[in-house]
Amino acid sequence: MEWAVVQSGRRLVIAVIASVAVALLVISPVGASISERWDLAHYAAHAAIFIPAAVIAFAIRDGLRSKPLHPYVAVALGVVALALDLVSLVPPFDTAIETNEALHSAQHGLVALAGALVGVAVRDVIAAGRRPRVGSSSSGA
Repeated sequence: MEWAVVQSGRRLVIAVIASVAVALLVISPVGASISERWDLAHYAAHAAIFIPAAVIAFAIRDGLRSKPLHPYVAVALGVVALALDLVSLVPPFDTAIETNEALHSAQHGLVALAGALVGVAVRDVIAAGRRPRVGSSSSGA
């Protein structure tokens, strides 16, 4: 059984390269300097960590043609991962995290992990939706 969502390996490679380029731009000295000055830019930097991690995880899982998780499990995984990411951005936690460099680095790791888990969840929900149904007939009879 073929579990690939994206049929072109080239598209996966392009998506990964673009995602890595965006992440590198955000963590560059210029990107870091901008995000230090403006709160909105700081949250955009979190998105620029989350999204590439999701794209890369999606691409790796799809490139390996992994059998998808059950759709309910995949959705639960995505919801829990997104909730963990959002909790780390809520003002009481985010304010405390910003005062400690080690916690701030850990927060970025959590954002990347949450993005990767959401990427796996999205890919698996899409792949599970493409699975042939038991008892369905392709002959139309």
